Amino acid sequence: MKDDLPYFSHDNDSRNHAKMKALRSRYGWAGYGHFWALNEMISGSAHATLDLSRKVIKSATACELGMTPDALDDFLAFLADDCECGLINYEEGILTTDRTTEDYEKVVKMRDGWREKKTKKTVDDDFQGEKEPFHGENEDFPGGNTNREEYSKEEKSIVEKSKCTFPWKDALDYLNQKSSRSFKPTDSNKRHIIARFNDGFTIEDMRRVIDFKCSDWLDDPMMSQYLQPSTIFGSKFDGYLNASPKPKPETPKKETCPDCDSIKMPGQNVCTVCRHDFVNGGKFVHAELPAGFLAAKIKDK
Repeated sequence: MKDDLPYFSHDNDSRNHAKMKALRSRYGWAGYGHFWALNEMISGSAHATLDLSRKVIKSATACELGMTPDALDDFLAFLADDCECGLINYEEGILTTDRTTEDYEKVVKMRDGWREKKTKKTVDDDFQGEKEPFHGENEDFPGGNTNREEYSKEEKSIVEKSKCTFPWKDALDYLNQKSSRSFKPTDSNKRHIIARFNDGFTIEDMRRVIDFKCSDWLDDPMMSQYLQPSTIFGSKFDGYLNASPKPKPETPKKETCPDCDSIKMPGQNVCTVCRHDFVNGGKFVHAELPAGFLAAKIKDK
């Protein structure tokens, strides 16, 4: 079963994007070409994910781009830094881009739909005794494999994670509310949020990071463009969370006497100033003692 990306989208004016200009100002048009060459390598890798965690793979990639391994490290660090460029996602040696990931998810849906269609046709043909052999390629989608094969473990994992009950839309809605944006609940945005949930972060953590980065970036013309799910819920989420100010514990509200406004102490039943009864309300009145009560007590002693 094919698990690569046969093509990826490329806008005809991508060179004019602020991130692309930042790339060219640092590395020139050569860096621009290296970036798109990396996109081709990512697309040709399984699940549109380029694994550079092995030294031999990273060295081969550097050689392909005409770089030394150290120069490639510097280039990748620049591309992954949201403050510098922010064009790639690079974490623990795994390299992806938002664009290739979105395109791959679309291709997977197309392949699954075609596979389901062909499987149904085969079942119908079997029932009618007119089973026809499968062809190697999908005529409607070049490069699509139509062989009847089981999902791989990785694909099953992706499907299971997509059924997660975590309220990821709440996090996206909160980001839209705080940043005055209108990000859609796409698979790509969901993937970033669910990834952070799988790392052990809570919805409260996400709201805290959103509050922190919105207060930090929203009024900054240069940085406000990074208030997007791929950045907020990206690989640097843990760093953003630890850099954000911790919420201040709520100070318990002091209770006061309704008659004289003096402060009521914990466990206090009667106001020491005006004798207000906190338990029953009104003024505290000593109950009258029965006649001869004190005399009887003294006699008992």
